[in-house]
Amino acid sequence: DDAFVARVWDSRDGKPVSAEMVHTASVEAASFSPDGHWVLTRSADHVIRLWDARTGDPVRSKNLEKSNFAQISPDGRLLASAGDDNVLRVTEISQGKLLTQFELDQDINAAAFSPDSRWIATAGGDLPFEPGTAQIWDIQTGKQVTKHMLHDEWVKSLEFSPDARILLTQSGSRTAHLWDTHTGAEIGKPMRHELGIEFVRFSPDGKWVLTSGSDRIGEDIRLWDARTGTGLAGPIVFDDSVEDAQFSADGQRLAVSGWDGTARVLSTRTDLGADPAQLSRAVRALSGVEIDTDGQLHELSSDERAQARNELRASATGRTPFDLAVRWYFADPATRTIAPLADQSVPAFIDSAIDSALSMDNDDEDHPRRARDWLDDAYRVDPGHPLILLALAVFEEHPETVRLWRELTLQRVATDSRLASWTAEILQSASDVENAHRAAEFARRLDSQGAPVEDTH
Repeated sequence: DDAFVARVWDSRDGKPVSAEMVHTASVEAASFSPDGHWVLTRSADHVIRLWDARTGDPVRSKNLEKSNFAQISPDGRLLASAGDDNVLRVTEISQGKLLTQFELDQDINAAAFSPDSRWIATAGGDLPFEPGTAQIWDIQTGKQVTKHMLHDEWVKSLEFSPDARILLTQSGSRTAHLWDTHTGAEIGKPMRHELGIEFVRFSPDGKWVLTSGSDRIGEDIRLWDARTGTGLAGPIVFDDSVEDAQFSADGQRLAVSGWDGTARVLSTRTDLGADPAQLSRAVRALSGVEIDTDGQLHELSSDERAQARNELRASATGRTPFDLAVRWYFADPATRTIAPLADQSVPAFIDSAIDSALSMDNDDEDHPRRARDWLDDAYRVDPGHPLILLALAVFEEHPETVRLWRELTLQRVATDSRLASWTAEILQSASDVENAHRAAEFARRLDSQGAPVEDTH
């Protein structure tokens, strides 16, 4: 079965270079050693094997027989592997002998060699939501280089910067961290995605960190400053999960592939954020003011401002945060999302706030305060919504204020069948039978277009 076979091919003529490298199950991954002399393969039955890339002959290593992962050092001399016994073994490939091993008190989830092959870092943690640790070891001496780098959750992956001064770790499902490899101290604050991180990596020069993950706005990638952990660019949002992303050698471009079968090439200079020209156009269009050649503020005419706003709206067609914010600004305030990068619409947010406030447990002593907080938030988003005052009236102590708010609500819902029906339910629950009947009558008499009805009261 071809699925059980890996092979090395000549990229110039498409002819096979090596013999077939055969597994007993489907081959899921294959990678070259940095020097191109060796090939590592992994199959669906969790078997990892090492091969000579020129001949396809297997390289026997008993340390791979029960391994969960393996990695070849950058100089091509060493092979690191670990299994279920919490021991990381480093083998000299040419001799096939064990050079050193490191015993941990946690599962070893991943390991990474430093660029000069002197050090190896281990990622530890037994369960997804239990604390984990990263450690750096000197391969020649077998000693730990720094103190333990502690994480709130298990450590899933790690990577050295090109100059080996920084270690990048991925912890649990939502955060990535930067560490000083000489002191073990954390650099800056954790880099976070709200719903999860899929993978992390350094740019070729080590100045940036790329994270790919999920947030409430969707699947996205971000760039961070590797020296401080500060966000630099993004999020740039995709329609489906990102499968992989790789920098070009100069770091100026980013190739991104998605699980939907698409691939994109992005500029790290412009595609991951707003450029100065975009910001200048936005300020001109939204403020109606520009700076003239003498450095003085100049107010645009109404026609000039209208044209600037139309041009800004027409230019915002991408998925960058800048484009998303521009489209949000020009969208209908009554129906758009509650914020540029949010996924909940204003109507859905208002409905949820009212429903939550009125359906809370009345035995909860904190119920009125929390309900008012939710309704206050809803009022700030849409002060004119007909039902917010009605919901607030449930928690109002002054009868005259309650009467006034209910009357205002009844006037406002006379053109909307759904809101009139909901008003009737709220008033019925408040034992205001007369006004509940009025609202129910509105709902019954409204036609499908929501034509207003005359209130006989």
